[in-house]
Amino acid sequence: RTSQKTLTSREIASQMIVHRGLGSTPKLLNLMTRRVAGCLRDKREQGLVDNTPTRGGLYLEWRLAQ
Repeated sequence: RTSQKTLTSREIASQMIVHRGLGSTPKLLNLMTRRVAGCLRDKREQGLVDNTPTRGGLYLEWRLAQ
């Protein structure tokens, strides 16, 4: 919500893990990334977030809807 740039679902998941004080493991990061992506897809359907053109890579980039 406070980022000035678009973030991928993986970047959001990584920040959530740090914010919650969880031990970051590859397995946890993959799980959280899938959960974040699912939530963001639901929010996109509700018109609350948008995808943006990507910088390249595997993950979509997200921002709050304008």
